[in-house]
Amino acid sequence: DGGPLYEALVAEEFSAIKAIPLAAEGDFPLSLHASIREQYELFRGISLGTDRVVDDDFFTHRIYFGGRVDAYDRLSTFIEFGNSTFIGQENDPAPVDEDPLYIHQGYADLFITPVDGATRHAVRVGRQELPFGAARLISTRDGANVRLSFDAAKYTVDTERFRLDVFGG
Repeated sequence: DGGPLYEALVAEEFSAIKAIPLAAEGDFPLSLHASIREQYELFRGISLGTDRVVDDDFFTHRIYFGGRVDAYDRLSTFIEFGNSTFIGQENDPAPVDEDPLYIHQGYADLFITPVDGATRHAVRVGRQELPFGAARLISTRDGANVRLSFDAAKYTVDTERFRLDVFGG
């Protein structure tokens, strides 16, 4: 979080790609996004209880890019592609650390708001991240280079007093 000034500058700078109209009336706006993480890791003199000492240094690269299309405040579709690679690692990376091109998320949301407007219902179906609370039980596995997503369905009820998420997949 960069704070209110950062958010205002980013909102103005990238507003051209945040609501691209796909229809003449602007009913179907397309929003594009991208995020990148570059990280350098260095391991020196690690033996892990064996006689072999490991010295290794490498870069991890992770980029996500995708888009969202909204329709009439009731339906939203989202797709996000990922590229996660290691550069310079001596040992073969684990599957959670490298995947050259993959669909990280791809889902559709249906929003239902009853007449009273106080309760909001949402149904999400597809590949999605499911971070809950402090992410101790279910998380996105952000420490690994390839974040965790689930093929699942989720139903959410959101009121002024509570939020309930029910999911399965």
